[in-house]
Amino acid sequence: EVKLHTMVEGQAPEHFMYPRAAKLEEADAVAYAFTSSTSKLEQYPFKFPELDDTDVRAKILHTGLCQSDCLHARCRWHSNTYYPCSPGHEVIGIVTAVGKSVKNFKVGDTMGACP
Repeated sequence: EVKLHTMVEGQAPEHFMYPRAAKLEEADAVAYAFTSSTSKLEQYPFKFPELDDTDVRAKILHTGLCQSDCLHARCRWHSNTYYPCSPGHEVIGIVTAVGKSVKNFKVGDTMGACP
């Protein structure tokens, strides 16, 4: 079963927030992200949020990046972009952690997602 998160108008759920790490060395991972609709794509070192019971965390190996991602990051696709915004979709990765209720994935599995 997949848990769907309810989006509040103009605000991402707390669970979706990835706090920026103070130093690169303190980061759990580094993404490339836009921090506003006018910023350049930049390295965004971050700490992982607490893993929820139904979450699957993966190390992303490959992702697609297309025009819609760029438009979304600039609030030109629709107006509900949340920052930091790390563009990309159709991802392939390796599962690195699973919540205690997850039964269909285990650490080390190859995964793909097309959100």
